[in-house]
Amino acid sequence: MPYKNVAVIGAGIIGTPIAKALLQVGANVVVVSRPESTSGKDLPAGTRVVAIDYTGISALVALFKEHATEVVISTVNFQALGLQHGLSDAAKQGGVKLFVPSEFAVDTAEYNEVFLNVKPKLAAHLKHIGLPSARIFNGLFTTFLPWILTVDTGKIRLIGEGDQKFSTTHPDDIAGFLAYILTHLPESELHDKVFRLEGERTTLNDVIGHYGGKYPVEHVDAISDEEGKTRLQLIIEHGQSLVVQEGEATSNALWTGHAWKGVKEGLGL
Repeated sequence: MPYKNVAVIGAGIIGTPIAKALLQVGANVVVVSRPESTSGKDLPAGTRVVAIDYTGISALVALFKEHATEVVISTVNFQALGLQHGLSDAAKQGGVKLFVPSEFAVDTAEYNEVFLNVKPKLAAHLKHIGLPSARIFNGLFTTFLPWILTVDTGKIRLIGEGDQKFSTTHPDDIAGFLAYILTHLPESELHDKVFRLEGERTTLNDVIGHYGGKYPVEHVDAISDEEGKTRLQLIIEHGQSLVVQEGEATSNALWTGHAWKGVKEGLGL
């Protein structure tokens, strides 16, 4: 296979599915978590997990060398995005061949709001240090949609009209796709490439429709005390959560024969 030895940084919402998918295709996987982290409880038994502070460059370099790491996949959360410069420096020093940054959301190559500009800055840093990257844009996680709509409160809160199209992809599909391309595609088709995934193109009104009227819908200007939900709904409302424009091809077809999960299946509705 093109790549065999992979380090996954983080074992949260997307890190754990990625580690599982890589193990399923026979890759050698080491999961790197912060010493204080409580995530990773859903990793398969026997998964190699190493606790290292993400600012510990020398320890990370030693780890990557010890495991002959070829690919580093960063799945750090929003609060830790700024640590990726150090992670990528450690990867470069450790002989890593490919760095997959923690994108896994809207297309930050095109959409550059201030709160996400750390991502394109990292892409520029990777080019500067000469470390090839593979960036994954997949829109919103399908599993986030109930949270975004505040379903858990017993009432759906909707900003705007709810009729803007957006891209959404299930974390399992994102993980499986990444595991597939890393173990099947040649370096020339991975290095400094962008992959755009879309499990389904839908609207928030369509998502709400899958609940069959179970929850009342309240139209609001913002979701009080929930800045993240407000921000994500506004990104959708402004038409900024499409990974490709109408008529353009996604990268889905690279995963030969795979059936992608739509919203209804992905949420079990």
